[in-house]
Amino acid sequence: MSLPKLLHLASDTFKGGAESVFRNTIEATLESKQFDIYVASCDELPPCDIDNAHFLHLDDWQLYPKWRGAYKYIFNPTNYKRLKAFLFTIKPDIIHTQNYLSRLSPSVLFALQAYRAKHLKVKLIYTQHGFGPCANGGLYNYAKGQICEKCIGHSKGLRIAYENCDRRGRIHSILKALRVPFYQGAFLQEKELFDTIICVGEFQRSKHIQDGWDSSKLITLTNPIETHFYNPHISLQDKQDLLVFFGRLSPEKNVPLLLHAFANLLKLPRFSHYKLLIIGDGDDKPKCLELANRLLQHLDIKLESRLDSSSKTPNTQSKPSPLPYIFLPARSPKELAEILAKAKLSILPSLWYETFGLTIVESILAGAIPIASELGAMQETIASFYGKSFSFDPHQALQDSNIQSLEVCIINTLDSYESEFATLLQKREEIMQNLHSHHYLKKLINLYLYGGGGIITIELSLLKLYALACYLNSPVQFAPALPPQELKQILALAKLSISPSLLNETFGLTIVESMLSGTPALVANRQELSTTAQRFGGFVFDDLEQELCKILDEYEAHFTHFLQERERASSYILSRPYYKELYAIYTR
Repeated sequence: MSLPKLLHLASDTFKGGAESVFRNTIEATLESKQFDIYVASCDELPPCDIDNAHFLHLDDWQLYPKWRGAYKYIFNPTNYKRLKAFLFTIKPDIIHTQNYLSRLSPSVLFALQAYRAKHLKVKLIYTQHGFGPCANGGLYNYAKGQICEKCIGHSKGLRIAYENCDRRGRIHSILKALRVPFYQGAFLQEKELFDTIICVGEFQRSKHIQDGWDSSKLITLTNPIETHFYNPHISLQDKQDLLVFFGRLSPEKNVPLLLHAFANLLKLPRFSHYKLLIIGDGDDKPKCLELANRLLQHLDIKLESRLDSSSKTPNTQSKPSPLPYIFLPARSPKELAEILAKAKLSILPSLWYETFGLTIVESILAGAIPIASELGAMQETIASFYGKSFSFDPHQALQDSNIQSLEVCIINTLDSYESEFATLLQKREEIMQNLHSHHYLKKLINLYLYGGGGIITIELSLLKLYALACYLNSPVQFAPALPPQELKQILALAKLSISPSLLNETFGLTIVESMLSGTPALVANRQELSTTAQRFGGFVFDDLEQELCKILDEYEAHFTHFLQERERASSYILSRPYYKELYAIYTR
């Protein structure tokens, strides 16, 4: 039997975080050998085992003159025609879309819609890397330099044009407004097109639900993490008096706040020798350089604007630089991991929500304690994994209270660094298995095969499900709701169906369904549940563990008794007394 066809669709294969997830997803599903993989992207053929027949090169609006690129940005007819022809040729069973807005335009959604109209069983999945409720994608207004939630629960296009939210100014805000009807408005709604929408964090998911998105379509799946950030041999002796920021230097990342807090830190004698390493590129870099130079005037040190692009890590062998601020261009993940292994703290002072806080987890794996502002997904990531957060008012980023809050958080963490570092080592070992790409792949394959939307056009027998469970190599498996026919197949091989419900159920239909499928039910001793179980050959527990061991230890005898009860109960059900009694009520 041929493998199901899986198409990965996105604007970019290289560059930053969302693109890294797209690339890692392609590579992971290729390695699984459970799908026939196809890729459609603006970039050239990605560096993996995909031949030209399995790759579609899509049009990029950025390659055109401004006037022509503008209308392709709103709706690119070339991509609509090209993708539609590709879909009807290869006939994919599953289409996983990511980050299509940056270079493809919403026209690709219309190609998916046309294909779905003729192939109803195709499964359409979308990974949301931003905030769908916001036409600007980040719930952030660059013109005001503030978090903005005005689009939530309201129309998107007019608001972004009026509020001028885009970082590039009014013209781009208007272009985004004109694009809205093609994916969030009158012509098409992405939240209705896709069967399943993957969010990378619970905070991000909550904002979509707040905007009226169907919660049953929204699932949370943490992004795969670059495993080469993990340093299993890191120790306290490796640490230097070094703090690090890494990421895009843009207004929402709020690097000036970090520069101010660090300038205050240098005034304290015990921290006066510390260094702050700023790694990254972006529109805010000149501003940050100028601010760093101004803040150093009280030390009579001038910061040169020329960047040391040759140095990949701080030079610990030669005479240290007198400059406490060091700016480096963006580095590869491997180079970042080497720097973070030497840094004590990794600081993310972002003044917008973020969707996950990827740099927090990468810092943990590399061995640097993360500090982040107490906002949105950053707070969620720290609570779920590890790190320190500082209170922050996003409406006035550089107010003294914000600077002081970050400064105090840094000082407290450094003053107790030995114990905090021991906690970091413990926490990262606990989370390493959950962050490994195979964990991401397991959940993704489960979603491709069983989650949301229509079932793909292959027979999914219980033997195949069992084989997948063996592949996933876990004693506990979570699956989304399945159709009755598939549940029947699963129950046919199960020894017990367990319902530990705390509710006083009105009947206990799952007990009867389990019985008819050939599986005894084990239920909590609660009123109607216990009555239904005793009536249809099930078992009741007060102590679940004790009763479970008792049944499994003598399963053959218990199952023989169950079959006898099942025969009696089946005869009762098949005699259809419900309909007879209902008819009597109707005609009474």
